[in-house]
Amino acid sequence: MYVVAGATGRTGRVVADSLLQQGKAVTVIVRSADKGREWQAKGAEVAVGVLEDAGTLQSVLAGADGAYLLIPPDHTAEEFGVLPSFLTSARRVPMLATRDAGRVASWSLLEPARGRRVIELAGPEEYSPEDIARAVGSVLQRSVRVNELPLSAAAPAFRGFGFSEDASRLFAEMIDSFNSGRIVWEGKGCEFKRGAIRPAEVFGPLLQGNWATVG
Repeated sequence: MYVVAGATGRTGRVVADSLLQQGKAVTVIVRSADKGREWQAKGAEVAVGVLEDAGTLQSVLAGADGAYLLIPPDHTAEEFGVLPSFLTSARRVPMLATRDAGRVASWSLLEPARGRRVIELAGPEEYSPEDIARAVGSVLQRSVRVNELPLSAAAPAFRGFGFSEDASRLFAEMIDSFNSGRIVWEGKGCEFKRGAIRPAEVFGPLLQGNWATVG
């Protein structure tokens, strides 16, 4: 049996669907019974609201062959001609579509490794904010430019999103490390996998409001 949290989110949904399609027993963790009905119809067991209760969560996880517990936040914004970025406009960094992340996550649950396992993930290639602006522009059929924001504004911006002071500071440090090239692949002893979904495939459904197919 496999446990999947965040099954109504983008990566969790892909993980749970992939496992069910392969005939595996799946328990999904959702926040309300309403959100669980879809999964019951698909043949999954449903656990409601257990993430806030450590004891109940432990009982759900007991005996599981694997669990997917990452619940990524959904922060989206439609920009009109301007793409704000704390990354320098030409800095290419790894980016990955959530559907690709979900597929790799389900594969790793079905093909567990012995001992420590690190899987490094990236999209088909590395992308810069300028690349993303072009992808968004192609969807909107208009010119989109990158607006580089000062790094000093990063931590306050993340605090505005609801992150703690410490988490906001760490996000700012991470962005600074990307801009300076200090973040690199671990490489040795890791598995490296690239996804297949490109930015236009993600932003097309997103900007057109078709959430069911967002990457």
